[in-house]
Amino acid sequence: MQKFFKTTCLFISWATAIVWAQETETNPPEYIKTVVFEGTAEGDQFPIIKLGETITLSFDDLMYDQADYYYTITHYDFDWQPSQLTKAQYLKGMDNVRIQQHENSFNTIQLYTHFELTLPNRQSALLLTGNYMIKIYDAAKNLMFSRRFVVYENLVNVGVVIARPRELSDFEQKQTVQFEINVPNGLSLRNPTEEIKVSVLQNYNWSSAITTLKPQYILGNKLIYRYDTQTSF
Repeated sequence: MQKFFKTTCLFISWATAIVWAQETETNPPEYIKTVVFEGTAEGDQFPIIKLGETITLSFDDLMYDQADYYYTITHYDFDWQPSQLTKAQYLKGMDNVRIQQHENSFNTIQLYTHFELTLPNRQSALLLTGNYMIKIYDAAKNLMFSRRFVVYENLVNVGVVIARPRELSDFEQKQTVQFEINVPNGLSLRNPTEEIKVSVLQNYNWSSAITTLKPQYILGNKLIYRYDTQTSF
């Protein structure tokens, strides 16, 4: 259902648009360092995984006091608002579970405890595609930090071209994303213009995401987006 590239991400989803302020990530306190969050592609720091694939979150606690940390997982809609789904609809098992995998540093100048969490695990597994947020809490239920991630399925075919913009002033500085979505015959859409939501991201940066695009043309099962300045980065 979603197509993505190294420098530009293109997400396609089915959702009802609601205009509210998006929930953003919370950064960790000073004593939590080296937060690494990745899926099957190492080093991306914004996991984009197929349903059923593994994601891993790790971090170091410089307090070195054997603290307990817990995680929760929340499903979000297209606009990064908590969805109306119950937890049982998108999560198999439970969350608000203590992170059990941790170890203390050995023979290092800076003492720390290294924590690592892998999903799915024996307590938690995701059931649905969509936008997600994982939140890490301490034993006193204080939010330490949070990170976004996306779970997808390949339900449609997307063709993408990265082109030079037509505006001469942007010709040397920007690139334009043009694409088309091919909807298979077995996927029923009553109103593709409203049902299909598109997000175009540069380097996984949601703060500058382009989310208001509508198809310019609909030819049979093909939705065509050939914008210029509207999809330039």
